[in-house]
Amino acid sequence: MIFRRIKAHVESENWFAVAIDFCIVVIGVFIGLQVANWNAARGDHAAEVRYLEALLSDVSASITHLEDRLADMEAQQVFRQKLYAYSRVPDGTPLPEDIDDLLQGGLFFIVRVDVSQNAFETLTNSGQISLIQDPNLVSALQELDTAIEGANGWQEEILLFTYDFSDHFMIEETNMEPVSQVAALGVGNLIEWIEDGEHPETLSPALRSRQFRNMLIYQAAISSGRIISTKALLDQYRDAKALIENRQSILGLAP
Repeated sequence: MIFRRIKAHVESENWFAVAIDFCIVVIGVFIGLQVANWNAARGDHAAEVRYLEALLSDVSASITHLEDRLADMEAQQVFRQKLYAYSRVPDGTPLPEDIDDLLQGGLFFIVRVDVSQNAFETLTNSGQISLIQDPNLVSALQELDTAIEGANGWQEEILLFTYDFSDHFMIEETNMEPVSQVAALGVGNLIEWIEDGEHPETLSPALRSRQFRNMLIYQAAISSGRIISTKALLDQYRDAKALIENRQSILGLAP
């Protein structure tokens, strides 16, 4: 309709009317584009809000998980220190009452770290990371991803050493029946049908050997590096949480 009217005005050389019609077309197109941009921005805003909520949920859960796992790692170091001290006692020393807890917690139990990255992976895999309008937060999330890889490297080290050395030692040199029944680090009664095993009255030569002490030292050294890495990762998660909450505050979202 508008184009037929413009054509009629041109043919009648009514240039003032042509100018008015042209302005109407331009203004209409401009308003249409602005409405489309406003709708897109509104959609992006809603999507950012949803992703921030998901990111905060993942980060908060990961902080709690890391705090718990760090406590377990530090408890393991105490167990290993006690085992090392016991390994240096003279022949004929009575068997310590807590030996099963120490063996399970210090050698048998593996502290596994498994943080959640679901929201961040969804953002990156879908190519929507640009929805997060805070560049500092985006950088923090990307650095978290790199830090997790580093922490996983330490976890792989302790897993390999446990499988290759500690497990073989436990199978060959210890009585696994009572070790599997104690509750070191909150883990107990691993196999319900196991009966209580009998202990010797004194520490076995294997638990006082150089091999045993070297194994403890090696595990403790790996765990020290892992604890440092995990503490750094935890600090990065706390920083990311603060940035997420700050972005939510800017968007007017209730904490």
